[in-house]
Amino acid sequence: MKILRGIGASKGIAIGRVVRMAPPPQTPVCIPVTDPQREVERFFGARQKAFAALEELYQHARGAMGENEAMIFKIHTAMLEDPDYIREIVQYITEQRVNAEYAVYQVECAFEKAFADIEDEYLRERIADIHDVSDRLIRGLRCQDAPELTLLGPDAILIGENIMPSDVMLLDKSKVKAFATQKGSVTSHACILARTRGVPAVVGVAQGLEELANGQLIVLDGETGQIVVEPSPDVLSGYRERQQANQRRREELQKLKDKENKTADGKRIQVCANIGAMADVEEALTNGCDGIGLLRTEYFYMEEKHWPTEEQQFLDYKAILLRMQGRQVVVRTYDLGSDKQAAFLSQEKEANPSLGSRGLRLCLRNKGPFLAQLRALLRASVYGRLAVMFPMVTCTWEVEQAMALVTQAKEQLAREGLAYATDIQWGIMIETPAAALISSQLAQMVDFFSVGTNDLTQYTLAADRMNESVANIYSAAHPAVLQLIAMAAQSARQAGKWIGLCGDAAAEETLVESLLQLGIEEISVPPYSLPEIRDAVRKAVAEGGGNVKTAL
Repeated sequence: MKILRGIGASKGIAIGRVVRMAPPPQTPVCIPVTDPQREVERFFGARQKAFAALEELYQHARGAMGENEAMIFKIHTAMLEDPDYIREIVQYITEQRVNAEYAVYQVECAFEKAFADIEDEYLRERIADIHDVSDRLIRGLRCQDAPELTLLGPDAILIGENIMPSDVMLLDKSKVKAFATQKGSVTSHACILARTRGVPAVVGVAQGLEELANGQLIVLDGETGQIVVEPSPDVLSGYRERQQANQRRREELQKLKDKENKTADGKRIQVCANIGAMADVEEALTNGCDGIGLLRTEYFYMEEKHWPTEEQQFLDYKAILLRMQGRQVVVRTYDLGSDKQAAFLSQEKEANPSLGSRGLRLCLRNKGPFLAQLRALLRASVYGRLAVMFPMVTCTWEVEQAMALVTQAKEQLAREGLAYATDIQWGIMIETPAAALISSQLAQMVDFFSVGTNDLTQYTLAADRMNESVANIYSAAHPAVLQLIAMAAQSARQAGKWIGLCGDAAAEETLVESLLQLGIEEISVPPYSLPEIRDAVRKAVAEGGGNVKTAL
């Protein structure tokens, strides 16, 4: 028995036999050509094939998992439409007079180098997407089909150097139980898809993975990042028991979904869902959410070539409010910038996007589109119970400017005879230390707070949440982060306002009681986490007096 160690990227335990993934296409060799125009035509032919394949993948993903996850393939399509990418390949073919395969490979290498120099870890992880698109083009030029990952035997655990998002999308879950790779990170699109599809995964296995042979029995733990090779009977039995226990617990928790979310000491807590696509609404309702605590509006429109229209947004928001049937829906206005670079944004390259033009500050620089979103939200508000919050607030001036636009939107609608609700709640996200430190002032300006622990943690600890090298530092349980949350909760309580929390920390069962003791009154998590978090709330003792030491 041997244990390999990597990074847990998608929770779950898988027991199965090793199936080695096909290696990426062989590196193209440089072949001089006498007719560059013919090579250019070959390239455009392969590009057209890639478009068709990506559209098929998009439609499949959209039906299976919703728009948010399907958007990955729209991003790949956008890369095929990138004028710089196309121009570079065509120029390389014509100027160097080489075969199209080699030109695609050389341009891929150049783009990878440019991305590798970017500080933001999330953007660096887009290298995997460049690989996927380039491999697709090279296979098309060679008239080769993509590796078939659906025709496998039962209980397969895929291992290899890396795995592409399109490969994860095509996995037959009745046969493929998990995957492990030498490269990759938890923020890669492949891992995002794995978590969405419920496929356990381990990435970054630096040593030993390449030595595994087809057919070997292994156990993969997607939470701890461990891979047990040829487990002993006792170890194997222990993992099987854990698998069965996890399944039984999930089934039992589902039976409690319609019960009230009260802590052990009787405090009512709202347990809501984070959503980024219409499909998420149905899963949230299935898992018994109290409402939507975070509707990520930017995810609905990332693939659009232009800012979404007011009417387009109005219809989307209206549909969600109607479907939620009176449950509160908290909408976050556009949180664009940094790692969320929509197709319609035209921003100059920033040295540090996480500290640049993003969130509310970006919206205030694009007042026309921002005003259209506010008008759409106001118009939709008559169809349900709406709350709206602004992301990445750092000062009172930003809130003043945002609320001035809200007033402007209301005045416009009134003149046009268009109705809007008068009981909309307006809030802000606490995701910068600045917002937490001046929360007593901000609480006088809004109706509620929602803590975004992902950014609050990285800004407080100076630890990039996407960077594996500082993963040991990045923790929402750090006393400094908890102190800032406690400060915001106290400010909200003193002003008679409510405070929720919608970051990844909300989905950590071990943190729930601490967060409630700090004064958090609403928790919002991914739909699939609702059963476990509802259970954690019921077991928690909420009375902690907002004291960090008590919470810890």
